[in-house]
Order: sequence, then C-alpha cells, then structure tokens
Amino acid sequence: RYRAELGGTAVGVAELRIRCAGAACDARSEIRLRLPAEAGGGERASEVEVAVDGAGRFRGGALRVRRGGSPSAPEGVAGAVPSALVEVVLAREARAGEACLTFFEEERPAPRRACARPAGDALAADVGGVPVRIVPGADGFPREIAVAGAFRFVRDPAAALPARAPPLAGARVRGPVEPRDARRFCGVALDPAPRAAPAGLPPPRAAGGSCREKTAAWLAAARSRGVEGRAAVGVA
Repeated sequence: RYRAELGGTAVGVAELRIRCAGAACDARSEIRLRLPAEAGGGERASEVEVAVDGAGRFRGGALRVRRGGSPSAPEGVAGAVPSALVEVVLAREARAGEACLTFFEEERPAPRRACARPAGDALAADVGGVPVRIVPGADGFPREIAVAGAFRFVRDPAAALPARAPPLAGARVRGPVEPRDARRFCGVALDPAPRAAPAGLPPPRAAGGSCREKTAAWLAAARSRGVEGRAAVGVA
C-alpha cells in the first residue's frame, strides 16, 4: 500500500497485490485519487488486473482495466511488463547495474522502453520518456517512487483516500538567467499590451488565497453580471 502525494500533499492511495502459483502470477493494481476542489473534489479510481509470469512479464490471458467505472479488456503485449509493475521489475533488475525492459500501458497496449541505473541509494529511471526515481525496498517492492519530481508514491500501510479535497498543485520552471532575456521566456515573446476593458466588468481584483482562487472568484463575479470568461494558465 502506498500514499500518493502531489507536491508534498497526500492526494490518494495506491495498492499493488501479486499472487503466484508456481510460475504463474496474477497482479492487481488499484489507484484512488481525491480531485482538487477546482475539479469537483470527487474521487478518481482506476484498477488493473493482469496475468504475468514470475519475472513480471505478461503471459497472455487476462488483462482487465477499469477507469471511472468503465471496464475494458485490451490485448496485452506478450513478454512485456505491464506499466503497473514497471518500477517493481526495474527495482529488482537494475540493482547491480543498468537494465532496460519493454513495457506497455494497460489501457493502450503498445511496446515502449524503460531503463534504470543505480544512483546512490536509489535508481534513476526513464520510463517511456518520463524521469522516475525508484527507492528499492528490502522485500522487493519499491519503498518510494517519484515521478517527474512531482508525483510520489510512498510505502504507507495506513495510507487512505483523503476525506477533503487537496489544494490544486502548481508548477515552477526555471526562468532565464539574464534579466534581458525575460522578454522572450521559452522563446516566446511577451503578449502585447491588453486593450481597454469593456464597460460592465468587475474591478480587477478578487478575494482568494491563491492566484487560481482569485481568478475563480473574479470569473464568478463577472458571470453574475452576465459576462462569461475563462482562465488561461501561463508562466509568471
């Protein structure tokens, strides 16, 4: 059982169960996440059931996927590792040195590549182009998995779905080193000066604990005056 975190905040729980009889194993992965209040605060769940061999490779047969209550049974990739087990298999096969494997996403099976190499007490992995840090556990299951430096799964037997909606996580990227380059951040020029606002809009301010909350409050005020708007997310 793992505690799912985004930006250091608990947002859900993940469970991975593997049962074997000889060389035949059945793996079941379930992830339950609490959506932020801005997305309704509801629950998003996904489940995967897949038949693998003792090395974690798909052995044909059962592959069942359920996301948001909608079931499907796609055709797996023979001999490849299901994505639900990628970090588990890499944690075992890359401890002594770099290791690569073929894996597939259960919902849209197609061969993809994943590699990992030792990096201190962890493994630095590239899973289909996504950077992943894997901390192996003594029992063969990872103790921690950090995906792209933001989403993290931490072994926690008491992990549970949060009762309250978590805050909406933000993202930061490195800005230009030279101040004069700030006018063309990421190769894109600054937006032109905005035109004068039409009459009837609320004042350019609103209450809230974050820029997103203030934007939502301002849009609600504009809507109360019969003006529809939308929020565009950019770099500040």
